[in-house]
Amino acid sequence: MVLLAAWFGRLEPIDRWPVYARMAPVGLLAAVPSTAGVIVVHGWVSWPIPWRAFPEIYPDNAFLTVVISVLIGLLTEQRLHAQADAERARVAELPQAGPDFFRRIPPALGRDLLALEMEDHYLRIHTAVGSDLILLRLRDALAELGHKRGRQVHRSWWVADGAVTAPERAGTRTLLVLRNGLKVPVSKSFRDQAKEMGWLP
Repeated sequence: MVLLAAWFGRLEPIDRWPVYARMAPVGLLAAVPSTAGVIVVHGWVSWPIPWRAFPEIYPDNAFLTVVISVLIGLLTEQRLHAQADAERARVAELPQAGPDFFRRIPPALGRDLLALEMEDHYLRIHTAVGSDLILLRLRDALAELGHKRGRQVHRSWWVADGAVTAPERAGTRTLLVLRNGLKVPVSKSFRDQAKEMGWLP
């Protein structure tokens, strides 16, 4: 019945039918061999049933197989929905940078993303445990990270939310000191974005 349901559910447009509409025909089809099985088994354990009684036995047996197949379909559908909900919850609980960007980070760097630094055609990823270069443009990385996960503070720098410990002045330059001690410059054109994040007074 399970294999029959799997095959039946892949047919178009049957795959778009409600679960009870998909599983009821499965039960009707499955009742054919199961009715034959009833006749054979009954002949072994009790007394033989003539094959001409097949049409009389089939309706009762079909009712049972339809009920069972619909229940199996509903339980399977419920389990799949629960798995989908669990997967959505797992994705929602991922760290600030979503899976599209995290798959680019070397595993040795961990997942505590602090900043991104553009170096020619490469991007240097800074995390709490180190840094490394990948072949990616900064603008493409920012598109994957989204606006809520941090801010660009310089033409060549992006800083993650929660990475800044304090601002610092070095002559006429404004810097952001990150949790790992890294100092990131803030350019005048991006100063408002840094203030929006609360990194600058």
